[in-house]
Amino acid sequence: VLREVEARMSTWLSDSEVSRLNAAGTAEELPLSPQTLQVLGAARHALRETDGAFDVTVAPLIDLWRRAGERGVLPT
Repeated sequence: VLREVEARMSTWLSDSEVSRLNAAGTAEELPLSPQTLQVLGAARHALRETDGAFDVTVAPLIDLWRRAGERGVLPT
């Protein structure tokens, strides 16, 4: 079960649904599994309910920290 979730939701696996979604252009259609759509729907609901405090759209921030970690420095 965890491998299936990772295959869909990981930001570390370049071929995961979330990674492909993050890399896609805004006008590009991308087929997503019902499970991923359900998670994204729940995240959208949480975003509204918390007035933006919970936001899963942090891919640029994750990438910044990943690149900094690869270089052994803090992100700037």
